[in-house]
Amino acid sequence: MTYYRFGQRLKMTRAVARAMARSSAGKQNSATIEKLVQTSKNRFGSATTMTDTTELRVSENFPRVPKPCEKVATKFFACFYEHGKQPKGESDPEAGNVALDKCKDALLAYNTCVDTELAKNPKQLFRVPEAYRTRE
Repeated sequence: MTYYRFGQRLKMTRAVARAMARSSAGKQNSATIEKLVQTSKNRFGSATTMTDTTELRVSENFPRVPKPCEKVATKFFACFYEHGKQPKGESDPEAGNVALDKCKDALLAYNTCVDTELAKNPKQLFRVPEAYRTRE
């Protein structure tokens, strides 16, 4: 079974379906399903999967900066540096995600610029000269 809610795809496994069948309330709204998924994750490990399709991520070419993208990259890196700091003496595991959310426009501009520029000129592979290769 697959449920969709706010851009998230929620897959139900047999464990979640059994837990729903045993539940006395029997309500199958999305909040109940999410609660059951979280408890089954805790009980059964990674048997249940939730994927977030709206998650912000940096480009696979991060932190490369081609010459035409220097202005966009500088703006993104400055914003990310400013908002991505953890408060002194505190541990906040979500600081990076919060910074990406605050710098969303700069992040998207950086990703598109870098991806298009590096697609134009792919990185050339370098092969080590024969003299430096090891053979056994």
